Amino acid sequence: MRKVIAGIGLVVLLVGAAILYKGHLAQEYRAPVLAKLADPGSAQFRNETFISPWGLANGTLCGEVNSKNELGGYVGYKPFYAYDDSNTGNREVRFYKSGDSVCDLMKNDVPWWWIRW
Repeated sequence: MRKVIAGIGLVVLLVGAAILYKGHLAQEYRAPVLAKLADPGSAQFRNETFISPWGLANGTLCGEVNSKNELGGYVGYKPFYAYDDSNTGNREVRFYKSGDSVCDLMKNDVPWWWIRW
């Protein structure tokens, strides 16, 4: 009985750690997006997807961000993707037009073993 309870406790602990790390990783990939906004404190994110081969390095965070402009009004959700640049070693961000589905193409082209959330 003790082994069963210990096993369940270990599973709960691992799931909790994974959820916390997922939130930490999202904040790291959001940082370059926030740096390019006029009012980073007003940023609202939605439809985020993280795609990465095997591990969590060299991943890409796709999503949409909305923030206030210099006049104080929200500008509407703008699609973005943040990724690890292999040449510089820094995280970079690209914004694109709403009609371009860069993230949708990436989601459809990745193999089944890539990490997604």
